[in-house]
Amino acid sequence: MPSKNRSFFKNRRGAPVFTAGCACLFLAGCGHQPGGVEKITENGVEVVLNHLEPYRVPGRFSSPTLQEIMAVDTENDSVAKAGVTDIYLFDVDSQGNIYIMVPPTHPGNFVFKLSPEGKPLLSFGPMGQGPFELEYPSGLHIDAMDRVWTLESPKKKYHIYDTSGKPLAEGIPEGGFEDLVQLENGTFLVSRMEKSDLKEKFLAIAICIHGQDFRIRREIDRFTKAPNRAIFEQVAEKYVCGTNFVFLAKPAAGRIFVGNSDRGYEILVFDLEGKLLRKIRKQYSPVPVSEDYRKKTLEVYKKNGMPEYAAKIFFPENWHPFQSFLADDEGRLLVMTYESGGSPGEFIFDVFDQDGVFKSRLSLSVVAPTYDNISARIRGNRLYVVQEKPGGFKRLTVYQMIWR
Repeated sequence: MPSKNRSFFKNRRGAPVFTAGCACLFLAGCGHQPGGVEKITENGVEVVLNHLEPYRVPGRFSSPTLQEIMAVDTENDSVAKAGVTDIYLFDVDSQGNIYIMVPPTHPGNFVFKLSPEGKPLLSFGPMGQGPFELEYPSGLHIDAMDRVWTLESPKKKYHIYDTSGKPLAEGIPEGGFEDLVQLENGTFLVSRMEKSDLKEKFLAIAICIHGQDFRIRREIDRFTKAPNRAIFEQVAEKYVCGTNFVFLAKPAAGRIFVGNSDRGYEILVFDLEGKLLRKIRKQYSPVPVSEDYRKKTLEVYKKNGMPEYAAKIFFPENWHPFQSFLADDEGRLLVMTYESGGSPGEFIFDVFDQDGVFKSRLSLSVVAPTYDNISARIRGNRLYVVQEKPGGFKRLTVYQMIWR
């Protein structure tokens, strides 16, 4: 983030982000849960109960095979010369064009459009404080009409461009936002930090459905334990979790998927109006928080002249059940766990079908999530993943997903 104060308040992780390097892919988990899928009903809502081993459901696609198609490598001279020297955020439009937002580290345009083959085409979204200029970029989304939304949550502001980079509209919704996505039906999925009392030790974050007038229609979930880092000097005890928390919502396939680490390994599925349709639960094997991670986390703050803040960080025994997740156009889920994958730098992803049934596991290298938002997208039958090379350069790898 561009300023120390803003990044210090907004970075909900409370810890540095350590990234994973590139590695090969393989399907993991040979054992399968036999028999019918276990389901129960809670308050009229279906709950799918998944176990440690995947279910085998005859006649249903279960496992994706990934074949690399191409990659956008920021170490490549032609890519870097075009201005794509790093990958902060990205999204993909319906035609397969890739939009990359670079970090706000130097003057120039923030958003770069690349062809489906990775060829740089144009850039837009200049740094500045004027109309359609960006000062604190924090989000990038492509909506159902292929409009490009860039967000500045510190300024509570959004900017909309067409696919040629032409400015269309901008605004400052009342109440602000942490993230904002326009849904297929024209409403908005908004996550917002509630700052009514900035003297409290913990703040609340709400995920809501907003109408086209940006007024709240329905709150669908809430997290109440976000540490207020602005008052750390006034808090005597350790209250900032060094492993952060997970609280995010992803729209896909006419549904909204919500994960909340307060509930453990559970994904809620809503329709676009905010009605709860299903709960997806899974057993998991806890992953201990290593002593090395604890030491590195505290050392970062101490080296940056913030030993007092480091003294307010505590570490639980285990990581949360999952780091993040993404959904495809069919409503299938890939959930990123903390379990190590088959090669160094890889993590295990649990794969769920459209009905929330755990079907297989995938080992994949991906840059560790920022603010619990994973650097990966699925569009059509393609998986886009940001990976970090051994030298620190970013690589956006595109895979063909073949379901079998």
